[in-house]
Formats: sequence, C-alpha cells, structure tokens
Amino acid sequence: MGRLILATVGTSLFDAVGPYPDLNEQRLANNARDECQRARERLQAAWQVLARPNSGDGMMADLDNAELGLLQAYRPRVQAGELNKISAEMASLGTLAPAKEDRVVLLATDTVEGAFAARCVALLASGRPRILRLAESLEPLPDADATRHLQARRRSIAAALGDPAFACQLDVMVIEHLTWNPEQPDDLGPAEEFRLQGCYNLAASVAALIEHRSRTDHPQVVCNITGGLKSSIPFVTWVCALAGGVDLAYL
Repeated sequence: MGRLILATVGTSLFDAVGPYPDLNEQRLANNARDECQRARERLQAAWQVLARPNSGDGMMADLDNAELGLLQAYRPRVQAGELNKISAEMASLGTLAPAKEDRVVLLATDTVEGAFAARCVALLASGRPRILRLAESLEPLPDADATRHLQARRRSIAAALGDPAFACQLDVMVIEHLTWNPEQPDDLGPAEEFRLQGCYNLAASVAALIEHRSRTDHPQVVCNITGGLKSSIPFVTWVCALAGGVDLAYL
C-alpha cells in the first residue's frame, strides 16, 4: 500500500537556489524563462506546453532546446541526491521520498512558465509521466494522446537525463484559470478569474483526486503545498480538512 501525494507546482525551477547559486544553471534557467515568454504568444493554452509533439516548429524547437539544456544541468543534482538545489518541488518530493507504490500528482498553474516547470519536474522525476484531464464527472483521467507525446519526449532524452529521481507513478495536471493575467481581455478581471475560476478548479481537482483514488493502493493522502501560488494554499487546506485524514506538508 502506498500514498497519493498531491503537490502544487510553482516556478522556483527558474530561480537561483542557495546562497552560492550555480551561474551556469541560472543562465540556462533564464534562457528557459525567456523561451517560455516567447512561446506564450503563440500557444492557445498553457497546458499544451506539457503535451506538444516535436513538430519542428521554430518556437517549440527553441523551447525544447532550452528545456534540455536546463535538465542536463540539473542531472548531476539528481544523481547526487541534491534535489534541494533544483526547485522547491523537487526538494519537497525528495523529503517525502515517494516509493514505487506511491503516486504523485503535480498540480501546475495555468501559465506557460508553470506548465513548463511542471514538465521539467516530471521529466526529472519520472520515467513514464502521464498527463491528467478532468472529465465532466470530475474524475481525473489520463489524456492518452498528450501522455504519449510527453513519454516520447522522456524516451528521446533519456540518455541525457539518466535515471529518474523516483520510481513511482507520476501524473501532471494544469489547473485551468489558476493564473493572474492583468491583460485579461473580457469582463472578468484577473482577481475574479483567479478566485472564482482558478481556485475553484484547484479545489475541485484536489477533491476529485482524493475521492476517486484507489483506497486499496493509496489509503494515505499527502497534500504537499510547498510550491505554487501561496494565495491558493487556503483553498487546498480547506478541501483537505473537509476530506479528513489528509496530511498536509509544507517543507
């Protein structure tokens, strides 16, 4: 029997870690952030960053190259067990130490940078990451096409990345409208979109993942709120309190 570990994901992957950050890692992280900003103008939805096929598109190729450079820089950290020097999400997962029988679900913000960071964490952490979408019943289901593209990407760069950090099943979800966009084009301002739609979708997703889990395989639930938007923490905490028996982790 294992644990279901729900982990909110932010963008600390782009930030220097520690008092003496590696300048090459920071340069590669800055380059990846720049490519995310350029990609933002051409993507219809942030979650497409997770699932895009390698189509040879110039923008996507640049983003892929930036991703690979950053992941290669972090590979020695993974091999040395220095997950605390990669990002808040990797550090907290390292502390929770998911085993093979556990399942981790990364909950990303609805931004290109957030989806990209979740994708990088997934590629570093898992050999066969999956992408989840919520069905009308609020049951999270794997998106087969999107998952296939993500797993193909992992296989194509496996030699560059080496072994994944963990052996557990790992899934990724982008929470729609969990964003803060001051250029919101319609009548719904950024605060209302975040609060009324984004945080609602986050709460519904967490509740669905807890409710629809296999209680035989994953009787214990841990909600890791270390990464991600701090203003969304009360909504996650509220759902976990209502569900009962859920452990909260802020590491």
